[in-house]
Amino acid sequence: MHFLFASKKLDIPDSGRILEIERLCKLTAKQLEEKFGSCLYVTENDTSSDPNRFLLYEALWTCQNMFTE
Repeated sequence: MHFLFASKKLDIPDSGRILEIERLCKLTAKQLEEKFGSCLYVTENDTSSDPNRFLLYEALWTCQNMFTE
């Protein structure tokens, strides 16, 4: 079973969010993985039990629903 965690509410960006993104852009891949975890794409037929894997369409669907609220 896969679960999706939303770390930020989607909204129109303000200056604080833009500064946060700029700070995140300076992190290395390893630092990003330590902060947020892995974002590995899988297919529906994948039987992996790795909790860091997700279905990409589920992430996009969740983003769409959050942004249209």
